[in-house]
Amino acid sequence: MAGPLPTPTFDWDCPDKAQAFKEFKQLSQMWFNVKGIKKEDQYNYMIIWSGRDGLRVFNTWNLTEEQVKDPQNIWSRLESHIQPTENFRVHRLEFQRYRQLNNEAIDDFVVRCKSKVAKCLFRDEDIQEERIIEVLISGVQYPEVQKMLLAKGKMTLKEALDIARTHEASTAHMSQLRGLENNANVHTAQKSRTCPNCGTIHPKGKCPAYSSTCHNCGKKGRWKKMCRSKSSSRGKNYDRRGPSKQKSQFHQKGWNKRKGTHGNKAVHPLEMTSDDEHLTSEFNSLKLETLTFNRDLLFDSLTADVRDEVFATLAVDIPNRRGDHTLKVKVDTGAQGNILPTRIFKQIHPEWTDGDDTARKPLISRSSTRLLAYNGAEIPQHGTVILSCRYKNGQWHKTTFFVVDTTGTALLGLPSSREMELVTLNCAVQASTQAPVRNTKDLQTRYPDRFEGIGKFPGEFHIDLKDDAQPVIHSPRRLPIHLKEELQGELNRMEELGVIRKVTEPTDWVSSIALSRKSNGKLRVCLDPKDLNRACRRTHHKTPTLEEITFKMSGAKVFSKLDARHGYWSIVLDNESSLLTTFNSPLGRYCFKRLPFGLNVSQDIFQAKMDVILEGCRCHRNR
Repeated sequence: MAGPLPTPTFDWDCPDKAQAFKEFKQLSQMWFNVKGIKKEDQYNYMIIWSGRDGLRVFNTWNLTEEQVKDPQNIWSRLESHIQPTENFRVHRLEFQRYRQLNNEAIDDFVVRCKSKVAKCLFRDEDIQEERIIEVLISGVQYPEVQKMLLAKGKMTLKEALDIARTHEASTAHMSQLRGLENNANVHTAQKSRTCPNCGTIHPKGKCPAYSSTCHNCGKKGRWKKMCRSKSSSRGKNYDRRGPSKQKSQFHQKGWNKRKGTHGNKAVHPLEMTSDDEHLTSEFNSLKLETLTFNRDLLFDSLTADVRDEVFATLAVDIPNRRGDHTLKVKVDTGAQGNILPTRIFKQIHPEWTDGDDTARKPLISRSSTRLLAYNGAEIPQHGTVILSCRYKNGQWHKTTFFVVDTTGTALLGLPSSREMELVTLNCAVQASTQAPVRNTKDLQTRYPDRFEGIGKFPGEFHIDLKDDAQPVIHSPRRLPIHLKEELQGELNRMEELGVIRKVTEPTDWVSSIALSRKSNGKLRVCLDPKDLNRACRRTHHKTPTLEEITFKMSGAKVFSKLDARHGYWSIVLDNESSLLTTFNSPLGRYCFKRLPFGLNVSQDIFQAKMDVILEGCRCHRNR
């Protein structure tokens, strides 16, 4: 059963009071319709719902009893009081900066855009939809969606929304799947039992503390952190190095936890003695992450990934751990250092895994080096560790790795890759035979064919006439005598360029010409086809306005301008259309072989050709 109908209220503290008033009015009118409130009684509800602030405003109007009973008077006066005079340009500028908020669904973002675009006063719905698509591309949170929308090109808002919704849903589903995997890992970890000797979870019979000696009580088979003895049973002459008389190779300057500085504290890592010979054969080959311990086999290979990634397997010498050890690394020629993930470092030295601060482990040396990713972001590092590595049968090299918290594989940079002869550089110096371009003259010298004659679009254009078109023939216009010689020279030049030709056969259409001066003072010959223009069928190709283009340049710092030389003349007319452009002159009849200036279809055809050429080009604005 439905609950009681909620009562509308007006929020006077809302930042966008105009929108709040619009919603308040809609809810109130729906409430009146549902409850069947009479028209003359509605003002009571409206004033009550508008609160004390609304009552104060109402008391300033001094309405008559008849005016009060008309709810439209109340609405119009409230609206004029609440809704300020808005500037559509301000709304357009604000709309250009719209971005999808955190945790905001793509549909909610588009609804917010539609509400804003209604205040921008664009000419028609097509322009509104196009502006929303552009803001959707620039403001969506997902870079993958931006790439897909940019690659789509021409599309409707519905198509753009379908793409964004699909990606948003896929992202949510992937998060759910990762959550299920994490839950499964948690349940598995809960079922496993923590080892009382080392404090870690491992298969039965594979305790890393099996051959270790406790530094607290001196007993074998457990680590100090898991010692259950209340006090140390060691004597004064107890050797801290354990039962082995051989001095540990890991004694070095450690980190003094009490003073916070480096001291001469001895570090006792895992010690392997002859007592471990009775281990089961399952321990002979232990593979952890990308690090492999193998007593009998050494797998050494260099493989190329289908995604242009190269991996190599290095032999690694780990003191006090018998057998052949290998480490799989990714070769990165763009990196200047080597990376070792923290999880692999802990697998090499499991006795140093207690605690979270890996940088305080004695085997890791502090480093002041800053690691930067390709995008300039700084990568936190715990310090450096030195491993003896070699590739295939090459020499052993003391290789320095930065210990980093990362989920990726170990990474080998260019210096170490060259040192182990994994990568060789083949450099060649070739002198350039072309002089650098410093000015316009150098550009014309390098590309002379681009600055001679006129251009030519592929194909020919046909001028369509209306069915009821009536041919018109204009008589020659008189020309001032002092312009005759100059006109003769311009017509000869246009004929040499292939723009016009002489006409001797009869034609149904003959137009006049109009003469004007260019900015450089030369004569321009234009067709004056006022009757032919009335008979032509236009394609009406849309040319973007300056207002539609300038906002797309927001944030741009460098601008280049290209001006087409004799742009219309680059379009060739077929023979039938060419005869339609026949014109009279004091020097005889000519017709245009190329698209003339003055024809009403010229701008549409040229703009369409330019749009085809620049389609897919980024960072351009065609006008």
